[in-house]
Amino acid sequence: MAGEPRSEGGEGPRSEAERPETESETLVTETPETETPETEPETPETESEGPTTESGGPTTESESPTTESESPTTESEGPTTESESPTTESESETAGTLSPAHAPGEVLARVSGVEVRRWWKPLWIEPLSWEVLPGVTGLIGPAGAGKTTLLRLLLGLEKAAAGSVEVLGLRLPGKGAVARTRVGYVPQDLALYPGMNALQLSELHGELHATWQAGELYAKLARWHVPTREPVERLAPLARSLLALGLALSHAPALLLLDLPTALDAAGRTYLLDVLAAERGELPVVIASARPHELEGRCERLALLARGRLRRFASAGDLAAGLVRCELAGDARPELPAGVTCLRAAPAPTGARWWLSGSAAGIAGVRELEGVTEVASPSFEEAYLARLAE
Repeated sequence: MAGEPRSEGGEGPRSEAERPETESETLVTETPETETPETEPETPETESEGPTTESGGPTTESESPTTESESPTTESEGPTTESESPTTESESETAGTLSPAHAPGEVLARVSGVEVRRWWKPLWIEPLSWEVLPGVTGLIGPAGAGKTTLLRLLLGLEKAAAGSVEVLGLRLPGKGAVARTRVGYVPQDLALYPGMNALQLSELHGELHATWQAGELYAKLARWHVPTREPVERLAPLARSLLALGLALSHAPALLLLDLPTALDAAGRTYLLDVLAAERGELPVVIASARPHELEGRCERLALLARGRLRRFASAGDLAAGLVRCELAGDARPELPAGVTCLRAAPAPTGARWWLSGSAAGIAGVRELEGVTEVASPSFEEAYLARLAE
């Protein structure tokens, strides 16, 4: 009967039974009698915890709330882990969206009836419409034709006075900031901070792109022998262009726009294009150049921007379709068959040279003309110059 009142009074009297009774301990156990109402609601919790709390005495009582307070923390970490997993899923979805694999006929970018004005005058004489498809597309034309302006339209950096622009399903310029995170861009003038090196530029781009791959960039620069600790202003033009290309490729873009840098010589531009061909995989690319011979054999389709108009060709071979180069002897200037047009004429060592356009039947008739010594297919650059005259 002596142990029953002690169990009702709380765990303090139980500690007296377990330890030697001393005067100091008696004082300690008698003083918290006023706290008994506080400990009574906790008694069911300590009883549920079993002998472990009894052996621990008051010390375990103070620790048990801590344990209880930690357990909600653990529970709160559980939802945190669950909230992180959707983030990982969303990142994987984003990475899938940025994957360069596209269906053959998928339209990556579309320009419809676009008009750009310069000093209140249209840049092009007619509204421009164009579609970018998977693969490598060459955008060729003389300097000042508007190739850079067209690329800037696809980035949302240029505003059209009329028409619409859509890139990767995003309407521009309203979604330009989002589009620029999914499109890689190498500008013509290589707008890199001159005082920063490759490591610093990588950190800067990492803050701008959620899919930034610093390791991929460093691996590329190592293969290309581009210094990573030298400021941009001290790099050679080719190294600077390779750095810009590496930065444009290292955030898993879904489309790459390359405006061939004017600071490079012919050998540098060729090397840059060779590097791109080796690195791009299945990434769709648009290459703008005023030197069409540099893109010969590199593009699956072409767009010719000249004289205020954009002409599209389904393949690079179509540029020379229906064109022939005709060699004339002496002063012979025969009359051309119906349906055949002389696009361009130039003097030749043996007489004159004409570039003709016409149907297959009309071209066949040219071979029978008097004074014609040779009829052959034009080169890629000759076809380009002939198209400029159309």
